[in-house]
Amino acid sequence: LRNTATNAKSVFFAFPFETISDAQEPAVLSQIVGWLGPLGDIGPIAPTSVMTNALFTYRLPLATSNANFATHAQVTVTLPAEVALVTLGDPALRYDVPSRSVRWIGGVVPARTLTWTVQLNALTPPGALLTANATIRDVDEGNTFTRVARTLVERSRYYFPLMGR
Repeated sequence: LRNTATNAKSVFFAFPFETISDAQEPAVLSQIVGWLGPLGDIGPIAPTSVMTNALFTYRLPLATSNANFATHAQVTVTLPAEVALVTLGDPALRYDVPSRSVRWIGGVVPARTLTWTVQLNALTPPGALLTANATIRDVDEGNTFTRVARTLVERSRYYFPLMGR
C-alpha cells in the first residue's frame, strides 16, 4: 500500500513472516525491501508480448521518492539469451558482452527514463517467455533489490476479419 499524501509505503504478507525459511528469506527481502525504499519504483519495463524476430525497446525509469535519502543508483539488467542488443539510448549506459548486461550508475534526480533496443532471435519459438533480470543498488543507503521484466513471444496476432499473421 502507498499513501500518496505522505509517500509512506506498507507491505502486508498473507502469512506470518516467521514462516519463511532462512534459505528463502533473502529472495523475499530483495523484492520487498527494495519496493519500500525510495528507489523502489526503479525496474526494467518490457513489452508484454512480441512477435518472432521483433525489434523492441526496454525502458528503465529512474526516480527517487525521497531525494533526502536516495539520489544515486546502480542498475544491472541481464538480457535474455534470446535477444541481441541493437542500440543503447543513452551514453551513460554500458553493455557488458560476456554477462549480457546493460549497466548504469548515476544520479536519479531529476527523474528520467533510459532505453535500449534489442532484436529477438528469429529462431526463438512462439510461446517462449523472455526474462530480463535487474539488480538495483541504492548507492546512498547500500540496499540492493531485484526486479524482473517478462515478455512472451506470441504465436500469432489476429485482426478483423479474423486473419492470422
